[in-house]
Amino acid sequence: MAGREILRAGEPVLFIDRKDRLYLRVLKPGTRITLRNGTVTADDLIGQSEGSMVRNTGREAFFLCRPSYAQLTPNLPRTAQVIYPKDVGPILLWGDIAPGHRVVEVGTGPGAMTIALLRAVGESGEARGRRRVALLVEDDEQLAAGGVFPAEPHVGGGEVVSHSRPLAPQGLSGAGLP
Repeated sequence: MAGREILRAGEPVLFIDRKDRLYLRVLKPGTRITLRNGTVTADDLIGQSEGSMVRNTGREAFFLCRPSYAQLTPNLPRTAQVIYPKDVGPILLWGDIAPGHRVVEVGTGPGAMTIALLRAVGESGEARGRRRVALLVEDDEQLAAGGVFPAEPHVGGGEVVSHSRPLAPQGLSGAGLP
């Protein structure tokens, strides 16, 4: 990463305390984030630089940063089989996924594999995730609204939920689905 990036609303962030304990939270405007014996206001964190030191109301200090892929993935909400970071590498290797490729993921769950595919294909490639479950549309919209899932859900014919966006290290970019 080139320099310290500004934290934005809806982003997952990681708080690290003095004993190296990790607390993964999402920056939701207008909310208070509970950390150990105190709270911190999300609005006070939005716009701060990644790598800042913050204190909760209990005066405990926390290092504030974006989570790595390996830190985010096990904490994604899930209703499907999880793909752990240790499994992603072999999948990308055996799938021969590289920058510039176009990839379709069938059976998209909470987004762990989709994030890895988007990173692997890069800005010049494209990754699309699809699943045929109408009942989970509301769950996907809640994930996207919470800022955890890296795409906007789209519904076609009431049955197909699709996600498609390149995920740059600094956030979201790229085109949506037709």
